[in-house]
This record gives sequence, C-alpha cells and structure tokens, in this order.
Amino acid sequence: MAFGASLTHLHPYWATALNDTDLLPLSLTEIESSPALAAALLPQLVRRLQQSEAWLAFSGKRLVTDRLRSLIMQLAQDFGQVGPNGVRINVRLTHHQLATIIGTTRVTVTRLLRDFKNEGWLSVYRRQLIVTPQTLGMPVCGESMVHSA
Repeated sequence: MAFGASLTHLHPYWATALNDTDLLPLSLTEIESSPALAAALLPQLVRRLQQSEAWLAFSGKRLVTDRLRSLIMQLAQDFGQVGPNGVRINVRLTHHQLATIIGTTRVTVTRLLRDFKNEGWLSVYRRQLIVTPQTLGMPVCGESMVHSA
C-alpha cells in the first residue's frame, strides 16, 4: 500500500501497521525517474484511492449500526482471508478501537457486535471476526470462490 507525506496534506503524517509489514521508502524523484516503478505503484495508488473513498462513504453514514457494519465489511475486504466458515478478518481490533474509528462508545460496539452475531452474519473465533460468505455475496462452502483475500 502506497502512503506517505508526498500523498497527503496532513501534518504530521503517521501510520500504524495492523499486521507484519515491510516498508520500502521511495522518494518522488526515484518514482518519477523510473517508468517501471511508477507503473508498479499505480495499482497500489488506485487501491489506496478506492479504500479512502470507502472509508469516507461509511464514515458519512448517519446510523452507528450502518457505520459499524460498513467498517466490518471494509476490514473483511482489505484484510480478510477466505475460509470454510466465511471471511476471517486478520486484524484484531478491540471494541474500543472499533468505537473510536466509527465515533461511538465501546459499549455500543459491544452491543452491536452481539446483535450482528444474533443476526447470523458475524461470528467470532479466537478473538477474530468472521463474516459469513452469504453476507459478502460469496458462494457457500463447497462452491467455487471467486473472491479470495
């Protein structure tokens, strides 16, 4: 994922890795002088733009339930791994962290996660969220999977 001070107007700019990460620092001069490098980075920049748009879309939702549901779906898309029971989100976020992201309280997130589990589209295994395949529009287990994360 491409990121950095040259891609933003936010100061100071910082990022937190949610899983094991290797960083390759590149200057704009290096990128501009290498057409192959620029071409290799373009899909990452497009992915970054799509991700930013998705985050803006869910943060603008009025209902907290919709914001949390959208956040979980985005995390499944960005960090999910397809398994027999659905898509396991390979990022462990506390209820407090989820609440901070969507602008609500930890208590509300805990209640909503319980509601989502009761609705049957979300489960938890070893403190990781699992979204059912049907929720993501994926085939059920045994059918061919088009999307894999």
